[in-house]
Amino acid sequence: MIAGYMSTDIPGRKSFASHMQGRLAEQTQTAAEKSAKAGARSEYSEDDLPLDPDLGAVLLNWKRKCKQSEEGWVFPSSVTGRCYHASPIQQDYIRPAGRKLGLGDIGWHTFRHTYRSWLDLVGTPIGVQQKLMRHAQIATTMNVYGNAMMESKREANSKVVQMALRQEAREAK
Repeated sequence: MIAGYMSTDIPGRKSFASHMQGRLAEQTQTAAEKSAKAGARSEYSEDDLPLDPDLGAVLLNWKRKCKQSEEGWVFPSSVTGRCYHASPIQQDYIRPAGRKLGLGDIGWHTFRHTYRSWLDLVGTPIGVQQKLMRHAQIATTMNVYGNAMMESKREANSKVVQMALRQEAREAK
């Protein structure tokens, strides 16, 4: 998880993005080892994920603005100097913000659904979506997270209808 990223030393010979990718891969491996002992869901949940260079730049900029922690956390707590924990962030910030905006009790999983919808909206092939979502079964990506955006559904439906209407008009001649 990026919230737990540590960067005590960012080598000058590497770009920040490639360094972040390497560190995230290391953290994924560490998490994978832990989850394997705890009975990980699947090998897919341990897969590496790409880090966009622009996001890497945003993270580096954020780190420069934060109080430095001894351990080099990107998102250090101003109280403890350690990384934040996901559960209190959801409870204290995400859920109240969702209620205030009229979205109800949203949480971390809401972001996964949004991410999947956006992948679909930009035309990402379903197999790539499956890998980015780290699902073992493509059915999970399609059925559990598969609520396509209404505009995408409308466009797809219109294309099929227009194709059928043109075919019908040709046959009538």
